[in-house]
This record gives sequence, C-alpha cells and structure tokens, in this order.
Amino acid sequence: MLTGMLGAIVLSGAGCTTFQKKEQAPSDNDSHQVASVDKVKEEEPEVELKEVPLVVDYTKSATEILAYYTEEGMSRFKLSYPDTYSMEYALKNIGRKMPSFSGKDLNGKTVSSKDFEGKSYIVNVSKSTCEVCTELAPVIQNLEKNADEIPVINMYPIDDSKEVKAYRKKTKWSHDSLVLVGDENKSIKNLAIKELSVETVPTLLFVDKSGRISYINIGLTDDMLLNDMKEKAFGSEKLYDFVKKEVVKVKADEELSKQ
Repeated sequence: MLTGMLGAIVLSGAGCTTFQKKEQAPSDNDSHQVASVDKVKEEEPEVELKEVPLVVDYTKSATEILAYYTEEGMSRFKLSYPDTYSMEYALKNIGRKMPSFSGKDLNGKTVSSKDFEGKSYIVNVSKSTCEVCTELAPVIQNLEKNADEIPVINMYPIDDSKEVKAYRKKTKWSHDSLVLVGDENKSIKNLAIKELSVETVPTLLFVDKSGRISYINIGLTDDMLLNDMKEKAFGSEKLYDFVKKEVVKVKADEELSKQ
C-alpha cells in the first residue's frame, strides 16, 4: 500500500501564540528536514497489482480442489476424466511437484529424479501380473523409441526383480528400458503407494519441465490417445494453468527482479 508522509515544520519562538504575517526565510534545520522527507519519498518503493494463480491445497477433497479452477478448467478436467475415480485422482495430483526418487534399475544403473530436472518425462507404475499392464506394454515400448526426447521410467513397486525380469522377457521388452523394482528400491514402494497414492495399475504420470505432474492416465490406452495426452501434458496449455487467479500487491522492484 502506498503510504504518504506529511512533513511538518515547527515554528519556534518564546511566547509565540500566533502566526506572524511576515514570511520567514527557512533555517538550515528546516532545509535539512525538507530534504530528509523528500529523500524518504524518493526511496519509498512503488507497489503494483499483479494477478497470480491461487495456491491449491492438495490436502483438500477432490471436490474442493475442483473449485480452485475456472469454468474452462473444470470443463477440461471433466472431458479428460469422465469417470469419478480418474477425476478424483487427477485433481489430487495434477499441478503437484513430482516427489523426488532414486534407485538402481535392473541394469545396475543409478536413476534419480535429479537426472530429469528441466526435462519432460513419464512414469509408468505397473505390475508384472497385471493383464492390462501386459496389454499396454506395446504402447509403452513404442513410447520408449523416443526416449531421448521424453524418457520413460517403469516402476514396479510391489514386485521383485526376478518376477519383473521374467515378465519383461515374456513381453519382449528392451534391456535399455529404465526399470525400478520395489524389492531392490524400498523407497519406490513408498513413493508409489504413500506419496503418489497409486491404487490402480497401470498408472501413467506425465511430469513436465517444471517438475510438476501435468497429466495422468489410469488404465489402458493406445498410441493415438497417448499422443493427445502428451500434448495436454507438455504443450503450451496445461490443466493446472486453469487455476483461478487472485490480485495481490507486489513491490515494483521485486517484480522486476523476478523477470
């Protein structure tokens, strides 16, 4: 808030009870006071109004989170997630920062979320005995052909390595895939079940360059639909961009420093 300062000059004189009609020249002390007030006014920062997105509280219910979005945002969510379960899971996760993770893949290579900072990537949470995951396998394999552009991290949080190796051999999966298995990486189970609250597999989580979850898909999909999902997840307009905005006051110098 802009704050104005009123400078008052005190007239001194013994027994003076009325203002004198004769103008008096300002003393050195008076000049110093005026200069000080002017200096304060010059240094006082300007304040500007700026629209910023509301900060979503992801601890709230899905219905409450939906209220954070504009009408267009609500409409886009409903079009993307027509069933209740997917809608609720999407609302509770889209826009959140992807939790950090690390572990060793099936080839013994260390894989960390830090490796993907500033990059878009996809996390495929799966299970070796899941029939739908097996149906989805060819689609993920096609996706991995462009791994240089968009890496895919396959996570099997409740499997052991022996089961996953046998499953991936059966489905003719490439040995170059990034695969993190629960028995060798205990934190992966915690990540999937506790931090991401995954209850159904396969679940695909799309993470954009900002490190935020920008789209999710639960269940089976195909190559064409997956390309559409990639556009929604990594394109210029993401679902979390449609959060309502509020007007806040910011200092002009702070605004400039952020640009």
